[in-house]
Amino acid sequence: MQGPKLPAIPRSVLWMVLLSFVLQVAAIGVFRQYHMRAGEDHFGFGFEMGRVARSIALGQGFSNPYGGNTGPSAWEPPLYPYLIAGVFKVFGIYTYASAWVLLSINSLFASLTTIPVCLIADRSFGRRVAIWSARAWAFNPYVWYWSIHWIWDTTFAPLMLALIFLVALEMEQWPGYRGWVLFGALWGVGALANPAMLSFLPFCGLWIWWRRYKHGLPSLGGVVLSSLIFFLVLSPWLIRNYEIFGRFVFIRDDFGLQFRLGNNNLSDGMLFATLQPNLNTLELEKFQRMGELAYEADCRRLAFEWIREHPQRFVVISMKRLFYYWNGVPRPTDSSAPWDFRSSLFLASSVLAIWGLGRALRQKRPAAWLYAGLIATYPTVYYFVFPHARYRHPIEPELFILAVFLLSEVRSRTASPTSEEILRDQAPVKSGTQSAKFMTLSVAIVSLNEEANLGRTLESVKWADEIVVVDSGSTDRTCEIAREYGAKVVVEPWRGYAAQKNFAIEHCTQIWVLSLDSDEEISAALAEEMRKAISDPNALDGYTMPRLNLFMGRGLKHGGFWPDPKLRLFRRGMGFVTGRDPHDRVELKRVSEERIGHFRNPMVHYTYPTLYYYLEHMNRYSTVWNQVEGAKPQAFSLNAIVMRPLATFVYNYFIRLGFLDGREGLLLHLYHAGYVSWKYAKAWELGRKHPR
Repeated sequence: MQGPKLPAIPRSVLWMVLLSFVLQVAAIGVFRQYHMRAGEDHFGFGFEMGRVARSIALGQGFSNPYGGNTGPSAWEPPLYPYLIAGVFKVFGIYTYASAWVLLSINSLFASLTTIPVCLIADRSFGRRVAIWSARAWAFNPYVWYWSIHWIWDTTFAPLMLALIFLVALEMEQWPGYRGWVLFGALWGVGALANPAMLSFLPFCGLWIWWRRYKHGLPSLGGVVLSSLIFFLVLSPWLIRNYEIFGRFVFIRDDFGLQFRLGNNNLSDGMLFATLQPNLNTLELEKFQRMGELAYEADCRRLAFEWIREHPQRFVVISMKRLFYYWNGVPRPTDSSAPWDFRSSLFLASSVLAIWGLGRALRQKRPAAWLYAGLIATYPTVYYFVFPHARYRHPIEPELFILAVFLLSEVRSRTASPTSEEILRDQAPVKSGTQSAKFMTLSVAIVSLNEEANLGRTLESVKWADEIVVVDSGSTDRTCEIAREYGAKVVVEPWRGYAAQKNFAIEHCTQIWVLSLDSDEEISAALAEEMRKAISDPNALDGYTMPRLNLFMGRGLKHGGFWPDPKLRLFRRGMGFVTGRDPHDRVELKRVSEERIGHFRNPMVHYTYPTLYYYLEHMNRYSTVWNQVEGAKPQAFSLNAIVMRPLATFVYNYFIRLGFLDGREGLLLHLYHAGYVSWKYAKAWELGRKHPR
C-alpha cells in the first residue's frame, strides 16, 4: 500500500536550494572560512570531533577526543566524526582542502533543508507560508553562519530533525508499514548524529498515535516495527561500545562533563569552559589518568554534589539557562548599555516563533501541537546543562516556519470586539450597496421546529440572492417564517446532519454558498466582510469565520469555545459537509490551505438559552452519536465513562481557562463532561441490547 503523496516541490524552491548552496560556497572563499584556527594543534577544526576523526584517519580507531593517547572513545556521537575522517583520508588532516570540502558539505546540508522546510510549512499552513519559509531559510545569513563557520553537526541535525518532523506529519494518514520503517530509520540516523533530539521522540510518537487514532488507523504494529528499525540502526554502535568498554554505553558518554560545566561554584547559567580538558591541563591529566568512563562519572558526581549543596542556586541558574536559550547567551562587551542589542534579533526570532505557535494553537491547526511538543521537549536538557546559540539551531527550521506564519497572519491593529459589542451590533445590512453589485450568494439552512430562532437568522442574511431552507417536518411556524423572508422551502425527511446539509447545498443555484444552522446569526460587520470578499475578482475558494457561542445568554470566550473557527462560505461545487453526526463540518474539495481566507468578525451562535434546552440536546446528541453508520457497541469501561469525562472537564475548565466564563462556564463544562460519559455509557448499553 502506498504512502501519502507529498505536495510537488515547486521549481522555485529547487532553484533556491541551488542558489543558496552556490552563495554559501562562494562565502567560504570570500571570507576565507577555510582558514581554520591553527592554535591548540588545530583543535578549533572540528573540536573533539576533529580529534576523533584524526585518530580514525591515522588508523587508531574512534579514540582520543583530546589528543594524546587516551584510548577508545564514545565521547561524541559517531556519524559526523566518521564523515570528517573520510574527508581527512582523501584531502589530508587539518588541511585547507579538507576545510573547503567539509564546509561545502555543511552548506549542502543547510541548502537541502530548504526542501523539508517548504513541505512542512505547506502541510501546516499552506503554499504561501511554505514559499516564504523556504526563502527565509535558504537566504538567511544567520543560517549560513553555521554552515560556513562551524565544522560540526550544526547543519546535519536540522536537516534530520526537519525530515523527521515532515514524516511525522505524513504519518497521520499514512496506511501500511512503510512510513513506520522510514520513521524508525530517520530517528536512528538522527540519534547517531545528535542524541539530544531524542528528547522529542516520546512526544512525537504519541502525537502520531493520537492523530492516527482520530483517523481510525492502527499504530501498535507500526510502533513495534519502527522501534525495531530504530535499534537496528543503532545496534552496530551500541555493540561496539559494549565490546570496547565492557558495559552498555548509549551512543555517547560525555554527559557528566557537560553537566559539570554548567553546575559548579562559578556557574551563572552559562558555559564555564575553563574546566574542559582541552583548556585545563589538570583536567586533561585527570582524563588521561582515570580513563573516559571514570572521568565522566566523577564529573557527574561533582555536579550532583554541587546541586545538593546549592539547590536554590541551581533552580535560579536553570531559569537563567531557559532564558538564555531563547534570548541568546550574553557576550562580553565594553558597553555600559543595559541591553545587549546583539541578542535582539535572536530574541525577536524566538518571540515571533512562540507567538506564531500560540496563534496556530488558537486556530486549532492540526500540526500545532507537534510544533508545541518540539519546542517544549527538545531544549529541555540544555536548561540543566548550559545554553549556546547552536543548541537552538536544530529546531530553527520549525521556528522559522512559525515566525513566517505569524507575519503572514498580521492584520489590522484594531482589537477584536467583545461579545457584548458583537451582540449590540446586529443591525441588518441593507442590500443594493456598491459592494453587492457583483455578488451572487445562496444561503443553505436546515430546520426542524425552529420558529424561535429562524426569523433572527433570516433577518441577518436577507440581503443574499437566494435562501434555501430544507425542513424535515416542522409542526410549528418554521416554514411559514421562511416563506415570509422569500426563502425557497424544501421539505425533506431527516437524513442525518451532514446528509441533510449537503441536500440543502445541492439546491443552491448561486456562485457562492453560505451554510448556516438555524440558530446562527451573521453579525453586520461579518456580513460586510462577506460581501466585499465574494465581490472581489481575486476572491479565494472558501472562508472561515469565528463563532461566538452563547450559553444561557453569555458569550463564551474561553474553554475551547472561542474563536471556534468555522468554514461556512465557499464557492458552489467546491464545498461539502462531512463528519460524524452530530458533529459535522464543511470541507473543500482539492483546495490547499492558501486558498482559504479567514474573516475577522464573528457569527453569533445562540446555542443553548436554558439548561433544560442544553441537557435535552446533549441527551439527543449522545444517542445520535451511537446511531451513525459504523458505530460499534463497547464494553463497559471506567476509563471511557468516568476518567475521560473527568479529564475533559479538567482540560476545558482549567487548562483552557473555561473558569473565566463565570458561572455559565462552570455549568457548561460540568454538563459537557456528563455528555461525554453518556456517549460511552450508551455505547455499552447498545452492546447489551445487541451483543456481538
